[in-house]
Order: sequence, then structure tokens, then C-alpha cells
Amino acid sequence: MGEFQSFIGVDFWTALFTFFNMLITFAVLKKFLFKPVKQMIDDRQNEIDSLFAIIRELKSEGITILLIEQNANAALRCADTGLVLETGRITLHGTGAELLVNYAVKAAYLGT
Repeated sequence: MGEFQSFIGVDFWTALFTFFNMLITFAVLKKFLFKPVKQMIDDRQNEIDSLFAIIRELKSEGITILLIEQNANAALRCADTGLVLETGRITLHGTGAELLVNYAVKAAYLGT
């Protein structure tokens, strides 16, 4: 791996993560480019809903997505698997549906 770092200038995992991040970005952009939005998105909630609609469509096409999102409710509604991180450690994990009804998740992140 040392040769890779000296050739590329970054370590292997950083390059791999950057590559996959670019693939996801291109997949999302492809959806915008080839399926134009009919009206301008002027509201933050509409923007979030549009983004999650694209994520659900990519998911239905079998594309794996690593989503790091502060809107826990929206993220868990479309997630197959969810992880809850606190100070860099995984404190809870499960399906999106399981985490949506988890009392600790509701109290800390969903505001109910």
C-alpha cells in the first residue's frame, strides 16, 4: 500500500472512499440530469423530500448508499440498516424500522 500512497498522494482507504463518494454523487446527478425537476425547489423540506426520493429510487435499483444525515426520521424511513453514533462509537444498530420505534432513538433524535 505504500507504493499506492506515494503514487496517488493519499492512502488507499481515503482514495477508495473518495471514489465511492464520487460514484454516489454521479448517480444522484444522473437522476437530476436525465429526469429534470418540473418545478423549482424553493423550500428546504421539498429539497429534502426530493433528495430522499432519489435515494429511494437508487436503492430500488440495487445501488448501495452510505448516508450520513442529521434528519434521522427521514434517513431511517428509507434505510435498510441504521447505526447510531455517539462520540464516535456505535451505540445502537438495527433496521431503519426498528430504530424508528426505539425509545432511546425517539427521545434523543426524533423529538418524541
